[in-house]
Amino acid sequence: MPAEAPTRVRFAVLCWLCAGALLAYLHRFCISVPYETIRDDLLLTPRKMNLVLGSFFAGYSLLQIPSGWLGDRWGSRRALALFAAVWSVATACMGLADGFLVALAAWVVNGIGQAGIFPCCVKSISHWFPASGRGFANGMLTSFMAIGSVAAGALIGELLVYFSWREVVLMVALPGVVYAIGFYAWFRDRPADHAGVNLAERRLIQGDRAAAAQPSLPAQPTPWQTILSSPTMLLLCSQQFFRAMAIAFFGTLFPMFLQKQYAVSVSGSGRMISLVVVASVIGASIGGALADFIFRRTDSLKHSRRGVALGSLLSCAGLLVLAWLVDDLPITFALIVASTFCSGFCGPIAYTITIDLGGRHVATVFSTMNMVGNIGAFVFPLVAGELAESVGWRSVLLLVAGLNFAALLSWIFLNVERPIVEKPD
Repeated sequence: MPAEAPTRVRFAVLCWLCAGALLAYLHRFCISVPYETIRDDLLLTPRKMNLVLGSFFAGYSLLQIPSGWLGDRWGSRRALALFAAVWSVATACMGLADGFLVALAAWVVNGIGQAGIFPCCVKSISHWFPASGRGFANGMLTSFMAIGSVAAGALIGELLVYFSWREVVLMVALPGVVYAIGFYAWFRDRPADHAGVNLAERRLIQGDRAAAAQPSLPAQPTPWQTILSSPTMLLLCSQQFFRAMAIAFFGTLFPMFLQKQYAVSVSGSGRMISLVVVASVIGASIGGALADFIFRRTDSLKHSRRGVALGSLLSCAGLLVLAWLVDDLPITFALIVASTFCSGFCGPIAYTITIDLGGRHVATVFSTMNMVGNIGAFVFPLVAGELAESVGWRSVLLLVAGLNFAALLSWIFLNVERPIVEKPD
């Protein structure tokens, strides 16, 4: 009898996770396009409206570690379904807001709900994909984050032509509630729990290890002291801090850089940002697949994780230095796009390494790393804004290059072969 072919349920799992990432970013940015319309309708000052926007990241950062811990304790099926329901209902409440306090509360809760999505997604990838396939899965996950942010601008802008901002926000929120229900009904935390997975797929994912054939294992106490005092954990957080600071340039001050330094119009800077996002999406997709290819050939975490990360960050930093040296908009912009393409390679590697090193505490390790990264993203516009005012806007390119180089140093010293918690999964 011919061997039974593996089922492909793991790719359906990846589709669910990517859909969640897309919806999360669509909800996260759905009030950015109608910014002035919302501000006028709710009678808010610019400061209060900016406080509403920023409140998302306050809730998102503060709840990173608790949500990661809950993902480890409950499993992704229960935790992620709850998180999706919470952030979707909060988005709907924004559409019903009648003033500042309701809008502020809704957006804080939106951030709280979204804090747990990516720790749970990465944890699910650790259970559903073999070590040689996790780079691709994380590459797709990070790509759909960027696609969601682009879709938010395009879709919301188009809907606002026909509907009020309140109607648009409510329409955007509804699919999130449907997603939460569907995810809980269909998803299972481990392949052995899912009726559609055959033995061949379980062996493909995890070989003949017992975990492949067992249902979800009972939760274990989180070794907080070991995790937070680990030099590996500190280096993971360090690289994420510097990378997130660098990436924040494109989500915060890059349009202003184009407008101030090169007199690009507002609409023109928007189009140029979209090209940067596309380059990042392509880079993340290729970077994840490349890491898997190298791992299958070498069975080496040093080459497939650290090697790809070092090449990514070194290329990105070098291209940004060249962009700083060449004061010509077309060439400078082409070099910046190339740098974001190279930077995109490192995103799925950073996600995947938390699986390699986190063991049974992947969600906690990832959320700790991601919280530190969000602190870096918060700090960047403050530092870069002061630098631009005192030295000039072109100096920001050198700052971003330096941040990528600092992340590279963290990867040089990161031991990618020693688990953070020295216990078998």
